Order: sequence, then C-alpha cells, then structure tokens
Amino acid sequence: MAKFYPMTTRSHSAHESHHPSCRCDQLEHEVAHLRTYIHQLEEQIRLSQHRRFGASSERSDAAQLRLFNEAEAAAVSALDAGPVETVTYQRHKKMPGQRDAA
Repeated sequence: MAKFYPMTTRSHSAHESHHPSCRCDQLEHEVAHLRTYIHQLEEQIRLSQHRRFGASSERSDAAQLRLFNEAEAAAVSALDAGPVETVTYQRHKKMPGQRDAA
C-alpha cells in the first residue's frame, strides 16, 4: 500500500485570487483529500486488527482429534481396571506467627 500523507495548508501566492468562492473550492478539495486519508487509515486499522485478532489459517485434522479420544478412552479404562485406593491424612493447623515448613 502506498504511503499517503495529508495535504498541508498552503499560503496564497500572488497569482491566486482572493475570491471567496476560490477559497471555498480549495477548502472543499482539502476536505475531500482528508476524508480519503481518513478512509485509508481506517482500512489500515481494520486490516491490522484482522491480522492480529482474526481467525487463523490453522485447521484441525480429524485424525488429530481421534488421538485425544483414544487417550481419554485409555485413561478411563485404566481407572476402571484397578481397585480404588483411598488416602487419608490428618492436617495440623499452624499456629499464628509460624511459617510453613518448606
């Protein structure tokens, strides 16, 4: 994309007319130019945000998804096969002003 810079306000030269309609035409031209510039900046922002936050081109493959299903099935069957072991312990409350043992 080509760089586009806003017009700078020019001073009147000796050969330009100081007629109000001429000045009005200049201002209308400058407004049109600035609107084009704003539109291009908005488009740059939109494209930048789309690149940053838009959908990525990565797609998931069905074969990859089956790997997760197989792993879950293996984990569930391993849990079902063995006996369940219950672990119990007694927690000691720490006294105020004491640090945790690390």
